[in-house]
Amino acid sequence: ELEEVCELFEVKPEVLLQPASQRQVLAALLARQMDAFFAKAVGCSASPASMVPLSIETALDQSGVQLSIGSVGIHALSRALAAAEKRMVLLPGNSEAQLKVALLHYFSRNFDDAYLELGTVLERESSSQVNEEVLEKGNLLLEKVRLELMFKENRL
Repeated sequence: ELEEVCELFEVKPEVLLQPASQRQVLAALLARQMDAFFAKAVGCSASPASMVPLSIETALDQSGVQLSIGSVGIHALSRALAAAEKRMVLLPGNSEAQLKVALLHYFSRNFDDAYLELGTVLERESSSQVNEEVLEKGNLLLEKVRLELMFKENRL
């Protein structure tokens, strides 16, 4: 039966039965914690089926996202950001982990940090074989962050 399952899902038996490292398990737990705190910050359920995803698309189209402005929302965003940063340390060179940090900086209105993190991710991803649509949306978000920074500078 194992051979049949491996054939069906196109995986090798040695990969299928390989246990996750402590680093991978901790990174997965931190990802779940980050998602739960982000859900709390935007006022939705932490259930995976009804959670607002932390993605570039969510940042670009915030029509379904209502950030809680009170201390609970700010605290939840800071906890989500802390979990994301710890996860990024556990997964060095992982663009997805760094993108989550950039997005949480963006939602926290830390536009300087969001700009730096997002720029680093896009620079790394532009040299690899990645979906052009993802790069296009990433560059659009980077431009949006740049405009926020210009607006912030003009207000001061």
